[in-house]
Amino acid sequence: GLTNRNLIVETLKYIVNRNHQELLNIVEKISVSGQDPNLFVKALLEEIRNTLIFKLNPEQAQSIIDLSQAGLNELKEISNTLSEEDLHLLFDITLKGSNDVIRSSASQTVLEMLLLKLASAPRIQHIESVGFPKNSALEVNKQASPQPEKAKTSQPVNVIKNNSTPAPAPVQSNSKDPQE
Repeated sequence: GLTNRNLIVETLKYIVNRNHQELLNIVEKISVSGQDPNLFVKALLEEIRNTLIFKLNPEQAQSIIDLSQAGLNELKEISNTLSEEDLHLLFDITLKGSNDVIRSSASQTVLEMLLLKLASAPRIQHIESVGFPKNSALEVNKQASPQPEKAKTSQPVNVIKNNSTPAPAPVQSNSKDPQE
């Protein structure tokens, strides 16, 4: 049957919040309701796509995405918590996962693993958000790494003398080495 958009939005929010337990509950809901995991993943893929389009251009999103104002507000809420790169990564993982769900005879299990993987996906943090000014990463890097000093050759190298007993001589074998 058709996939309930509220369930898709709920799923995406659980992914964003890394709520693994609720994602497993979502898979159970899908199973109990008889929804097709393939259709669910396709709907999730479309929702991630819509969120990315909204993130990139909120003004034009209304003409591209066929959603009510309430639906657009949900996209805005989700897009505010993720970077463009995060959304691209979630889309790529979901796209690959959709192919896995289609090919699998255990599509419910593959769907579980896909949702858990999405919730565990690394988040990309912009360098500006950690205190580096935009476009100055190279400048900061140059300042942070000191230039190596040239080796001083005018001073002699200090040799440390070891007062311990010398190592025993190697044991020689009575057999003759064929290379001698």
